[in-house]
Amino acid sequence: MNIRVEYMSQLRTRTGCSEQTFALEPGSDLAALLRAIAENHDESVRDLLFDDGGTPSPTVLGFVRSEQAPWEHVLCDGDVVTLMTPISGG
Repeated sequence: MNIRVEYMSQLRTRTGCSEQTFALEPGSDLAALLRAIAENHDESVRDLLFDDGGTPSPTVLGFVRSEQAPWEHVLCDGDVVTLMTPISGG
């Protein structure tokens, strides 16, 4: 199945692109998508996506079809996933 990923904020900077498409096995969840992204980019992207234990970082937010989703959310062919890191200012 094909999943389109849109990168925002730090992820856009670290990946060097605004979007990509990934082919995943049917039944893959959002965490599997993160692993595929990490495999296709350098260590700085992996460090942003995962904590030291290899679990998805709490500083990354995933949205499927514009709704925030847990990392266990099972994706469907054609889904659009937006990934971002929270931005704070003051």
